[in-house]
Amino acid sequence: GGAAWDSSFSKDGLLVAAAGGMNVKVLHTSDGSLKMRLRGHKAHVVRVSFTSVFKRVAAAASDRQLIVWSSESGEPMFHWYPRAPTVLRLSRHTLHSTRLTLSIPHPSPRLPTLVP
Repeated sequence: GGAAWDSSFSKDGLLVAAAGGMNVKVLHTSDGSLKMRLRGHKAHVVRVSFTSVFKRVAAAASDRQLIVWSSESGEPMFHWYPRAPTVLRLSRHTLHSTRLTLSIPHPSPRLPTLVP
């Protein structure tokens, strides 16, 4: 139960990821059963999206963290937590593609490589 702040379907339509509370639930669309619960955020998850190329689920939370998990194993693949004040926006531009926008108020010598 509980309300979902955001949701995203996998490219094949077999899974849906739902952001609710401090975690993401990945559910089977056929019967609504839970495949896995993705944890790691310290505040409410506000955006979630399946990546279009790799089998990954990306989620951004109000704690300014971005976590990317494998949608097959649930293992975290990438975790980014900015040290400087940052605006993090994960937005959907087409049905199966996701764009991550990072706005950093001062020059940063290196940014991590993000999973497409």
